[in-house]
Amino acid sequence: MLSQSRWFNYDQAPLPLKISLPFTLMFMGLWITGGTFLGRYFSEKLDQGQVERATQLSHLIEREVDQRLENLRRSARLLADNDSISQGIEQSDTRMLQQTVLPLKTILGTDAITLMNNQQQVLLDTRRPVLENEVIKDQSVIDLFIAGTDISTLAQTSSSGIPVMLGAAPIKNEQEIIGGIILGTALDEALLLDINHSIEGQIVVIANQRPVASTFPVEEASFPWVEDSIAHRNVIVEGEHFLANPIVVDGLKGDYFEIVLLMAQAPLMRAKQALWAVVWVLASVGVALTAIVGYWIAWRIAKPIRVLTDIARQVVSENNFELQMPLQTQDEIGILSTSFNQLIRWVGQYTDELELSAKTLETRVEERAQELSESIAQLQDTQAQLIQTEKMSGLGQMVAGI
Repeated sequence: MLSQSRWFNYDQAPLPLKISLPFTLMFMGLWITGGTFLGRYFSEKLDQGQVERATQLSHLIEREVDQRLENLRRSARLLADNDSISQGIEQSDTRMLQQTVLPLKTILGTDAITLMNNQQQVLLDTRRPVLENEVIKDQSVIDLFIAGTDISTLAQTSSSGIPVMLGAAPIKNEQEIIGGIILGTALDEALLLDINHSIEGQIVVIANQRPVASTFPVEEASFPWVEDSIAHRNVIVEGEHFLANPIVVDGLKGDYFEIVLLMAQAPLMRAKQALWAVVWVLASVGVALTAIVGYWIAWRIAKPIRVLTDIARQVVSENNFELQMPLQTQDEIGILSTSFNQLIRWVGQYTDELELSAKTLETRVEERAQELSESIAQLQDTQAQLIQTEKMSGLGQMVAGI
């Protein structure tokens, strides 16, 4: 039973409201609960989709980096098999090496090409401005290709810390290894932007726990990164919310790099807001429809009862026992209407009988009163006669005595 308050008294409320209010409140609770559940469910689906998308894009970035490393290794292998380069290494002919290699630099798209002999003497070292003043920590790479191994890896530069993708291959003649070639491409903003053409998100390269390259301006102090980075972590960079997913890349000498994919959360937040708006609009419409339909059903149920009540009041106020409740249904209300009509007829008949009895009794009372009046009059006449007789008798006696 609903509790009563100062502003609402359930016991005195209209019958349609009494019927519809509990069901409306129940369905309102169901709509709100269901809307909240659906909103959370689809919000979690959106979050899950964002995480899955971030994972897929991270794999794409990882494959792109691996593919570029593999291309560097293959390019180094192809150059190492070039006869002009082998001859230039054997003869330590720098001019021949330049004439052979420099035309290929643009085609290869690398930032650095280094040629050296088996004594690790650099015969040719050509670099683009991005790596011109950098010292690449590549001794492990040199040791490997001197040993006759093709290699592709990441190495760190000395000053800026920008990682460099390296591809190296040994240069051999028919008898021995006579030198090696190293191709390098900086993992800088230009390369990240090139990778980012097919990626929905921003990319940041982390070296020594600080950002060294990114696809958007970011200051080191504003980049919230810690050691042992967590996958799918929510971070705030430059006041914007991002979902961060790191890709760990190890170098040969224990160098540790992370390529971090940052997916903006603003579209996801807008999608969630739109989702919750739709959910609450649907819930509100559902509650409104439930209230309207519930009240309409309650009104339909209460209408015959209200008509029955009005007829009962009219019968009592007007003493009109000819009034009858119209029969519109065959349900309980119809049965109640039939019984009510029968009751009115019975009361009307009983009232007529009472009126007739009252009239008969009144007539009998009047007749008895008339009879009593006549009897009293006769008694009075008899009494008067007796008195007159008594007087005359007394007068006769008195006369006789005189």
